[in-house]
Amino acid sequence: MKIQITDAINMLLEEEDVYAYEFKGKRYDIGNIYLWLTANIEFALKRDDLKEDVIKFIKNLAVLKG
Repeated sequence: MKIQITDAINMLLEEEDVYAYEFKGKRYDIGNIYLWLTANIEFALKRDDLKEDVIKFIKNLAVLKG
């Protein structure tokens, strides 16, 4: 049985209070491998210690794969 987050929240509401927090920013869906990968690339590009190497890797990969 697969339980979605809304189902889990509703089950929890039967036993205790549930709170939410509204935030401003980007939400990342990592529900499949492609979305997980793109989210990780975006985070890597935000890091000063990774950005140049990740860009270089992607450019080299694009050249190799055409």
